[in-house]
Amino acid sequence: MKTRTSFSVLAVAVLLAVAALTLAACGDGGGSPYGGGGGGAAAGTSSPPAADGATTSEISIKNFSFTPAETTVPAGTTVTWTNEDTTVHDVTSTDGPGIDAAVTSTFASGTLAEGDTFEFTFEDPGTYHYECTIHATMQTMHAVVIVE
Repeated sequence: MKTRTSFSVLAVAVLLAVAALTLAACGDGGGSPYGGGGGGAAAGTSSPPAADGATTSEISIKNFSFTPAETTVPAGTTVTWTNEDTTVHDVTSTDGPGIDAAVTSTFASGTLAEGDTFEFTFEDPGTYHYECTIHATMQTMHAVVIVE
């Protein structure tokens, strides 16, 4: 009887350990709910003004993820997305200032192949959520630009 009890205790302990490891691996690391892996680098910010006074910010599309997943920029900033994946992606806003029943998006890149870029200048303050509509079911393919 002791062997059966020891085996049962061992089996329960192993199952609990596997469950704990599985849950730890699924943790979001405290990052943005819009993907990007979270927990690592701080949210993106704009670059210093260029020689002509324009402000720019860069977002990469790599490993099926927008990096950074959250970017804060001043109004008037041009954001450039670069597809660094070997698969195609797009960048399409899902909400934000200017979107109403008659307008489906504030910006849409169309299909971006590897190495392609898309630029959009954010003139109006607000929060702009966007996604890759090709891979919209993947959490890491959703991100946000906050314009102050």
